[in-house]
Amino acid sequence: MMTIIHKKKTCEANPDAFINTLSPPLRGEMKLALYRNMLTKMPYLRNLDVMLAEALVMKLKSVNFMKSDLIMRVGEPGDWLAFLEEGTAAILDPTCGDIPIESKRIIRVMEIGDYFGEVSLFFGTRRTADVMAMTWTILEILDRDAWDSLKRDFFEEMQELETSIKADTSSWMKSQRK
Repeated sequence: MMTIIHKKKTCEANPDAFINTLSPPLRGEMKLALYRNMLTKMPYLRNLDVMLAEALVMKLKSVNFMKSDLIMRVGEPGDWLAFLEEGTAAILDPTCGDIPIESKRIIRVMEIGDYFGEVSLFFGTRRTADVMAMTWTILEILDRDAWDSLKRDFFEEMQELETSIKADTSSWMKSQRK
C-alpha cells in the first residue's frame, strides 16, 4: 500500500491565507491565539466568552497602509474600529485647521496592540481626528456589519459589552465637548 503525502509551502505574508485552509474549529483557535494579546489591550474585551472571542477574531479584516497614508480623516463617517497589528500610527491634532497633514502636530503615537475608532463606531459620530501611518502599518478592522452580526449571534453578551463601552466612551465624549 502506498501513502501519498502532500506538502504545501507558502511565502505568503498574510497569515489568513494559511489560516483559511484550516478546518473551521482550528481556524478559530488559530486566529484567537494570534490576536489574543492585541484584543486584551482593549479593556472591554479582556473577559469575553471564548466563543464570542473566536467569532470576533474571525470577523477581523487585515488592511495595509504605507508610510504617510491617511488611515482616517477628521469629519468622515466612522463605521469601523481598528486594532494596530503591525507598525505605528499617529493621531494628529484636530485643532490645527487646514494646514497640510504632514505639518500637523502629533498628539499621540500608537503602537502594536493599540486601538482606535471605537467612539465613531459605537455612537455613529464622525471621526474626531486624522490618523496617519508612520510606518508600513497593518490594521485589523472590525466594521459595522461585523459588529451587527456579532450582536445578532451573541445578543446578551454584546448588549453587555456595548453598554460598558458606551458608558466609558460617553464620559470621554463629554470631556471633549468642554
